[in-house]
Amino acid sequence: MKKLKAFVRDYLTPKNKVFIINQPRDQVNSAIENIRSSSSIFSDLDFELKDFTGEQFLISLNRLGWKLPYPSIIIGIISINNEFQIVINCKRKSNLFGIIFIFLSLFSGCVYLFRFFFMLQEIKDLCFGFLFLTVLPYLAMWYSIMTEEVLYKRFEVYLKKHFNKK
Repeated sequence: MKKLKAFVRDYLTPKNKVFIINQPRDQVNSAIENIRSSSSIFSDLDFELKDFTGEQFLISLNRLGWKLPYPSIIIGIISINNEFQIVINCKRKSNLFGIIFIFLSLFSGCVYLFRFFFMLQEIKDLCFGFLFLTVLPYLAMWYSIMTEEVLYKRFEVYLKKHFNKK
């Protein structure tokens, strides 16, 4: 039960990931801007840059050119710390579609359990209730957390590769 609570807490409160870069601000901005031209179906990058204002940017997974509404979107905020290093603070953006999917799934599961206990008492209603109450919400949360971790790792590899070749 503790693991389930921790899993739901991880979904509802996304982790912050901080990247500290010892490069000038203009090189960091050009590296992030370079994501837009480097991400395509046949390139090394499988994430894309959504919006870049110079201070803030959004990145998300690019799955074979499809614009999927559900995978995690990471918000990155660029700042300078006390030691004059560039700090990129990244956090997963809350996804309304995912939360709506989870609540609809939980509601449907309650309806199927109600049908099983008080109306029809067919075993398929119990199975559907279990599926909608446990399996589908778990898979939706797992997918969101997994894409968040993948984006963090891919973005970190991209930054290391970009700044090590210069």
